[in-house]
Amino acid sequence: MDKDLKDIDVLILTGGKGTRLRSVVNDRPKTMAEIGQVPFLDIILGSLVKQGFKRFILCTGYIGKYIQDYYSKKFTDYEISISHEKMPLGTSGAIRNAKKFIKSDIFFALNGDSYCSVDYNEVLKCHLRNEAMLTMVVVKSSCCEEYGNIKITDSNRIKSFREKVFEYEESLINTGIYCFDKCVFDIMREGKTPYSLETDFFPSILNYRCFAFISESMLYDIGTPVGLRKFRKLGIP
Repeated sequence: MDKDLKDIDVLILTGGKGTRLRSVVNDRPKTMAEIGQVPFLDIILGSLVKQGFKRFILCTGYIGKYIQDYYSKKFTDYEISISHEKMPLGTSGAIRNAKKFIKSDIFFALNGDSYCSVDYNEVLKCHLRNEAMLTMVVVKSSCCEEYGNIKITDSNRIKSFREKVFEYEESLINTGIYCFDKCVFDIMREGKTPYSLETDFFPSILNYRCFAFISESMLYDIGTPVGLRKFRKLGIP
């Protein structure tokens, strides 16, 4: 069944406190760190719009009003909804909190503090072909102790997920880009306590249809001063 990206919602997780980045970005959410004269979040949204997405849900938390004020004044040709958490809910909790804004039966969710150039149409095709509940975009890296480490079968089905573990060889790591079937909410834990995708949810769903989409692109994380400095040197946009 063909689907058009313009009809698919994209959640962007922007609620983190950015404590590791506080020494250089302390007056705004880390996702709004300036790259040249442009907020990082604008770069993410711009790249998604170019691929055809039209509907976005920004999951805000720490200094969330900064993001809400900025995008309420910005004239765009796409739809932005704000899902604000009054207390930290974790990455999975933030997605669960945004459920009421999601119109599509398949949706994407992205970390708002990282960038990876991905063909989302290809990710969607992979997701539909595998009849997946979750498709996770992964890349090869030797820095797996900073990210989720993924092990897969020959058919790219995810067989293990371990958060921030050291490996002696190049591994597949989680980029923080996900395609979900909306049925995922049937098994997400309810409640208002912090609930993490990486440490709570993913390790608990490996018996479901969870697949990896392997990208050849680089993953850039602006969550630290070093990472932010590296991304600024790229000259994006």
